[in-house]
Amino acid sequence: MVAFMLAHAANDGYTSLFPPLLPLIREHFDLSYAKVGGLMTSYSFFGSLLQIPAGYLAYFIPSSTLMVTGLLWVSGGLLLATLVKSYWALATAFSFAGMGTATYHPLSFSLLSKFYEKEILGRIMGLHMAASSVAHTVTPLLVILLAKRFGWYWPIRLWCLYGLLAAFLLMAVLRKIITEKQKSQGKALRLPHVTPALIFFVLFRLGWSFAWRGISAFIPIFLVEAAHFSIRFATLYFMAMYLIEIFARPLVGAYSDRIGKRKMVIAVECALCVLLLLGLTFIKVKLALLFIIFGIGFLAGSIPVVGQAYAIDMIPDEQRDRTLGFLFTIFNVSATLSPLFIGFVADYFGLTRSFLFLTVLIVISMVFLGFSREKRGV
Repeated sequence: MVAFMLAHAANDGYTSLFPPLLPLIREHFDLSYAKVGGLMTSYSFFGSLLQIPAGYLAYFIPSSTLMVTGLLWVSGGLLLATLVKSYWALATAFSFAGMGTATYHPLSFSLLSKFYEKEILGRIMGLHMAASSVAHTVTPLLVILLAKRFGWYWPIRLWCLYGLLAAFLLMAVLRKIITEKQKSQGKALRLPHVTPALIFFVLFRLGWSFAWRGISAFIPIFLVEAAHFSIRFATLYFMAMYLIEIFARPLVGAYSDRIGKRKMVIAVECALCVLLLLGLTFIKVKLALLFIIFGIGFLAGSIPVVGQAYAIDMIPDEQRDRTLGFLFTIFNVSATLSPLFIGFVADYFGLTRSFLFLTVLIVISMVFLGFSREKRGV
């Protein structure tokens, strides 16, 4: 579990490292909002799309090998990306490095579901994803400590070194503990598992992922330009959002295990999150914004935890790798396009209106969640 958590933190830390750096990157390269959003999209698009073949490859190549290779790829690729001198070269390098992120999510969640009983999947997902939240808290701190003094690229370089070490640790641990039973079983070349309940849940997650990725990527810039924060304070608030996730994810995951009604937990959290996002767009008092961001971190951070356990419950064991590959691709490709979309909207209508539009999208997506019937998988 520790090896999984360290690797998850390394893999996801890059996603939270970039938003606090965006004001500096925007100033350094003199970029529009659209180009800033395009940079985030370039990093995550191909990695998201390649999760489908990653799910199928797990039936031919051990998951541990694929996961380690992906983490080495993204860490090494981003090290090289920090050496480029132009925006378009940076976007190209980010695209190449981002391909390495394709392997970790679908394969790690599938392996964890084989290591642990379904009755405790909520808390297992919570622990695993809390490690991601630790990374989301630590990486902005690197920005505060290093970026202004040494340049925007040094926080990325340090996190890349950690990513390389985490990859080798994961490889060493999994080679010792993985068994034949925990390898991908069944026929490889089959379509993913599909049920009406899963389709409606996917539609919900499409809306949620698109909306939340766009909002979270632009929160530091929003606090700087709309709420008139300094870059340092905006980064600290961004850290606060993820700090609360560290505690929220295991707690809410365990609570969903206890009551056994994960759909209800997701729905309540979404409704409360909508109210807080509305507060974020209208309230400009710094102390009030801190409490709002704490609340958003608690809710938005734990919705994917319960959602992941909810989806795994509906997927038979032998179809999990390929199905999760499809699901993560669908969720992440939609989320990947969100920063680019919100950049275009913000250029024409302002950041506040773009945040409001995405908040309305969350409300619409909750309708699809209502049609998803909770059912345990085989």
